[in-house]
Amino acid sequence: VYDEHTPPGSVKLLDFGIAKLTSSTLTRQGDVLGSASYMSPEQVGGSESVDGRADVFSTGVVLYELLSGRKPFEGDSPTSVIVKILKEEPTPIEAVVPGLPPAIVSAVMRALKKDPAERFQSADALGRELQSIRKTLHPSMSSAQMDETRFASTQVMKALHADFQKSRGAG
Repeated sequence: VYDEHTPPGSVKLLDFGIAKLTSSTLTRQGDVLGSASYMSPEQVGGSESVDGRADVFSTGVVLYELLSGRKPFEGDSPTSVIVKILKEEPTPIEAVVPGLPPAIVSAVMRALKKDPAERFQSADALGRELQSIRKTLHPSMSSAQMDETRFASTQVMKALHADFQKSRGAG
């Protein structure tokens, strides 16, 4: 998301626009709502066994889009996008953006595998791979310069959320 509050050269990732409803008065329990373009095959297929690997797929979609300027699965309607997610392989990113480092190509395409067992098995594993790739692309960078790309721990995210909630209550 780019807006007047985001410094140039920064990216603000808000969410993937996907939620699996565990309880709701508006729809049936277990329904999935979201932006079709970012949903994994198991989500759009209605699988009962959706786990964190679906988020790895969604992250792969975002990475593909950030690197290429287009989504890996495009269509004229949400239905056509869903069919492509279920049945078609994305255009290899190196065909869209020639010259990308092979390790980046491999990581993005692995995140977009149809079968969750073939993807990174956790967001942490994907994050570690991306950090490793980043270090090999910029071997002269010090660890202090790498701090800006470090992933926040769950405890840090909870503390930030708690601070945010307090500031909303005080405002």
